[in-house]
Amino acid sequence: MGAYLFDKRVAFLAAFLLTIVPLHIQYSREARFYSLPTFLILLVVFTFVRATDKNTRLTWVLYGAALTFALYSHFYAILVAGMLAFWLIPAWCVFKRYSLSVVKGFVVSSGVAFLVFMPWFGYFNANNPPGKPVYNYPTISEVLVGPFVDVSLGGSVLDPQASLDTIRQKFFDYWGVIRWTVGIYWSLVLAGVVLVVRHSAPRSFRSHLSLLLLLFLGGIASAFLIDYMTRYYFAARQFVFYTPFALLTASATMLFLVGSVGSQVNNRSRRSGLLGGAVIMMALVSLWIWWQPLTDNYKPSKQDWRGTSRYLLRNVRRDDVLLTPFSDFIGFYSPEVLAQAPAQFPEDRPAMANLAQSHHRIWIVLVHSPLYSRPPVLSQWIAVNHLLPLMFGRDLEIYSYSSEDTF
Repeated sequence: MGAYLFDKRVAFLAAFLLTIVPLHIQYSREARFYSLPTFLILLVVFTFVRATDKNTRLTWVLYGAALTFALYSHFYAILVAGMLAFWLIPAWCVFKRYSLSVVKGFVVSSGVAFLVFMPWFGYFNANNPPGKPVYNYPTISEVLVGPFVDVSLGGSVLDPQASLDTIRQKFFDYWGVIRWTVGIYWSLVLAGVVLVVRHSAPRSFRSHLSLLLLLFLGGIASAFLIDYMTRYYFAARQFVFYTPFALLTASATMLFLVGSVGSQVNNRSRRSGLLGGAVIMMALVSLWIWWQPLTDNYKPSKQDWRGTSRYLLRNVRRDDVLLTPFSDFIGFYSPEVLAQAPAQFPEDRPAMANLAQSHHRIWIVLVHSPLYSRPPVLSQWIAVNHLLPLMFGRDLEIYSYSSEDTF
């Protein structure tokens, strides 16, 4: 799509950036479905641009088919179709770029796709009751960096009522990543907005860039608004579908600006070398900025509840007991482990001693930050028995005790 909208340099740069952007690396390695709707949403946009340019029955059929598949893969495709309409209507009635037949083709193709989607939409509404509101009020940094990096590595250690101090603690490790990512990529996005608004580029370039900007900015704004209105838990993964549009925007803007400077160079080979050098430089700088979250993604157990839960699932036996004030978090990822939790949480040392005698091993899971509750009975047991934690990142602690360990 980058080659069709702009040129091969933009396409190669954006494609490379998508292969190293930490958010997509993270969710391409997990058992989630985000890769499919991301691909299908890109296909929807590509077939839409082709259909508006060619305006043939075949291109509109392909667009309608892509939209249908995208709708069935994720309901965010509804937002994408809405943003395409929001872009097409002014392009037709204000800028006179498209004829009425293009608008009719779009309306018919989109309408058929939505009609095919309606059975699933009805089934979903009937069988998906609203959940408990758990909106977590993300910070500006978390929202701005979200399309590129999930600073919590997918499932933060924060509860929905986490304090601002805890959020700052979570951001501390990735503060350099946040600063450089926001500084470089959002600067290029804003530069793209300036190019479109000030008519500082060719009409075709501005038209395609405005579409990408609308999809990116409108996409993350609508996802964030939906979270706020439904009180749903905000997470960076909700931006994963719009990351390709941000990377295409940044790549196209950067190369256009470099090309504007290079236009003053008379030698054609030197201009090509300048653009090629800019592509390589952007790729290397991005790799340097994202190196820490990229390598963190490939650690055996990540700094979140998911990695901790997986570890417990592999190691906790049926004759063990699990003690933690955060069973809801562990149960979300490994509900099988909760079978090892006692019916009543121990309140004193004798109760702990009884659990130690009746079970092979005691497992204790706590959060390192003092902002989280640590039951005194667990803290006392850890101190008396000189237990050392197995750390998951800098946030989660797992303690293991068995009477056999004292011999």
